[in-house]
This record gives sequence, structure tokens and C-alpha cells, in this order.
Amino acid sequence: MKAPRKLTALIACSIALAFLFCTGALAQDEAPIKITLTAEKTAFSPGEPIKLQVRVFNDTIADAITRERFFGQNFYTLITFTDPDGLTVVNKYKDETDEPGPSDIFGERPAAVAEIVPPLPGGERLMVLDDAREFYDLSKYGRYCAQVLVPLETFSTYDQDEQGILYAYLDDPDRKGYDPLASNKICFELLASAPVGTSVIHVKVAHLKIGQETRPKTTKTPLEYVQVLLIPQSDIPQDFYPINHKTYSVIWAWANGSSSSPEIVTSYTDNDGIAKFFNVPQNDYLVLAFYDESQDFKHMGSPIPADDPDWLTDLPIEKFLMVMEKFNGKKVAGKTKRYKGSDLLITEPEFVLWDSEQEQYPFVFESVGDWDVITSVAPPEGFTTDYKDLDAEVNNELEAVQFTITDVGSQWKETEVKYKIKHKGKTKTIKSKIGVKLSKKLQKKKGLGPYGHTKHPGPFKGGKKVGHEKQAKKE
Repeated sequence: MKAPRKLTALIACSIALAFLFCTGALAQDEAPIKITLTAEKTAFSPGEPIKLQVRVFNDTIADAITRERFFGQNFYTLITFTDPDGLTVVNKYKDETDEPGPSDIFGERPAAVAEIVPPLPGGERLMVLDDAREFYDLSKYGRYCAQVLVPLETFSTYDQDEQGILYAYLDDPDRKGYDPLASNKICFELLASAPVGTSVIHVKVAHLKIGQETRPKTTKTPLEYVQVLLIPQSDIPQDFYPINHKTYSVIWAWANGSSSSPEIVTSYTDNDGIAKFFNVPQNDYLVLAFYDESQDFKHMGSPIPADDPDWLTDLPIEKFLMVMEKFNGKKVAGKTKRYKGSDLLITEPEFVLWDSEQEQYPFVFESVGDWDVITSVAPPEGFTTDYKDLDAEVNNELEAVQFTITDVGSQWKETEVKYKIKHKGKTKTIKSKIGVKLSKKLQKKKGLGPYGHTKHPGPFKGGKKVGHEKQAKKE
């Protein structure tokens, strides 16, 4: 005999679990239904649509039995956001007044109307939210995180009445509850409108761990709470020019001293490894970071020229500071070049610290799109390399190549590097140089200073700057 249905069609599945535990504790296990949430971009300009996609699917090879209307929900209205102040933002149209009714009775057992979610490819829904602002109050500027959170209840069996309605039993010993069933968490930046003549600068600081091989496995990890200075280049004393890794330590000491420029701005990297500077007037700058976890170097830097094409646009100007750690634990400061068209990052050592007759020179590539890069090295006279050139095919991934260079009686100068880059049928050649630095042991053995036969910084004679050259040699 058919049992009466006591739940109305207006009661949504998303609130059905409010009375779920009245029949006893449910088993917890990995849910058969999965939810993924993706954002179109990692940063959105003012007024730009915040486009999100929600995918809900049965991740098993068997049918999943759920309460009725679970799979048909508008999951894009069930996103929970955390705003830049750490406050929760939910669907502003959500009706909080619905109250769940009592359970049904079927075959003299407490039951719920059920539905079947088949495995893939049938058990899948893709939902696109063209602009999250339509349902959520995302009016603050800054970093947001988001996650779909929804109750789910599953059953092991069901029965069907004469009209084809499916019922699952609330006393099912294998009934399981997930409160909530959670998607992955995503984060994105909602950018503030920059005042006329200013821009936003993002300095991304990361750690690259590089294996021993010629084509080494490489991992990238953001570095949190790294101090970064934004310094107008026009304010840096002329004694410290040319600005490079040889003078970073004295520039840092000056920038933190009482005679430094009032225009210097300090920021710290967040948990994504990004130090952010807002409302920056267009100018030539140096970004300089302090890294205290290496005996080989303490500072990483990169120039920001006044003619950078991202000035005065809705996009942040992005600069990259990298720590490159070799397989033997030696760490060097990396300098990163960015090539657009879609996007290619090339990170090479700012300099290599030598303390033996052989050192490795790593090169790391990260791309959006398909790029081909042939890297050639030409060490100075008296050095040999195991390969003249190495190629890397980089397609939306992180790749690396590594040369081993050997000293056989030498001129301690920079190593010349050439990149032949191919992308979308076009080829360009880029040249660079990698500096050299000698350990104290090798300085004594070779009778040279820390920078070999290359130009030494200083002397710094500008009043209070006297003595900074000693600090540079100690670094």
C-alpha cells in the first residue's frame, strides 16, 4: 500500500539534514558525490564579472542514492565566501524561514523520498555563474576565498511505490550523512580602483627546490611573511650604482637607516607569497626582499621600470623573487624574466656561489601556453660545461634544465646565457649573464675577492655610507 507523502515539494534538500540526526548517529565516510569550484581568474578588476563554475558529479562506479532534489539544486547559490575582513558571505537571497517537515512512512518504516545519481557520464552537472555579485555581496576590495558547502545524505537501498516514487529508509544501517559536503577552496583578489596615475604592484616570492639531474624535478612553494621594500630608484644614493646583487646588502642597510627616503614602502608576503603595494605612482623602482634562511645570500631584488606596460592599467604589475635551492641544499637568489604572449617565466641564478671546482647552474621555466626554450651557456675562459645547450618544452607546467660547469684554471667572470624561445610560430633570442661569487675558502685559495675578476662594488664614500662595502663582502 502506498504511504502518504508528508514532505511538501517546497522543502529544499539543502535544509533536509536539519532533522537528520533524530534517528541516531550516521556513519562518516568519503562521499560518493564530489563538488569542484573554479574561478575564471585569480584577480578581478572593479566592475569585472566574477565568473565561477561549479561541477557536481558521482565519483564512483555505482549509483548514489540521495534525498530527492539534492542533485537538482542550484549549487552556485550555495557558495560560502570569506571576505577580506574574515567575515562570512552567503547567498543574499537565501530564504532562512523554511522549516523541514516530518519524515514519510513507507512500508511502516520511516522513509524519505529519494533519487538516484548515476555514475559518470550521466551523473554530472556543470553550472556557470556569470557574475557572483548577482547572488553575493562582494563589495569589499581584497582577497576572498570561496567554497561550496551543502548537506548530503546517502542510502544503501531504496524501494518504489506504484507511482514510481523512490523511498529510502531512515533506519538504513548504512545511511550516511555529510554536513557539510564541501568542494575545494578557491581564492581570488578583488582589485581596488587605482587613483589616476597610480598602480598596484604584486611581488611574488617563492622557493624553488631543484633536483640533481640534467632535467631535474622541481617544486615551487610560496614564501610567507617575507619583508619586501619598494624603493624609488631616484632616491638610492649614486654610490650604490649599478644596482645589482653586489649592492643589495648596502641598499637594504641604507633603506632601513635613519637617512633613508620617506618614499620607501614596506610590505610582507601573505600565505600565497605575495607582497602587495597599492596606489603606487608611476616611476622607476627597486623591489628588495630580505631572506634570512640561507648562509649564501640575504637579499633578492628586481627593478620595476617606469615604462612597464602594466602601469596605469587595471592589472597589477607583477614581479617575481625566487629562492633556488639545489639538491645539495645550496641556495641562490633567482632572477625572473617574464615574457608575454601568453606567459612564460624564466628563472636563472642571480649569481652562483662557488666553493669547489664544480657547480650546477639551474634554469626553471613556468608557462601558460605551449613554449619551447633552448638554453645555451658560455662559461668564461678556463671553465667547461657538460652541455652546450639544453631544450625544454613547457606547456602549462613547471620545467627545469641544469648545467654542470667545471673550473679547470680560470677567469672568474660572468657566465653568458642565451635563450632561443619559440611560441606560436615566432622565435626570439634573449641574452643574459649570471654573476659569480667565491666562498671565503675559495677566495683564499685563488687569491681573489668575493667577486673574482668582475667589478667589485664601492668604495662607498657618501658620508654615513662609509663601511658598507665591508658588509657587502661579508654577505
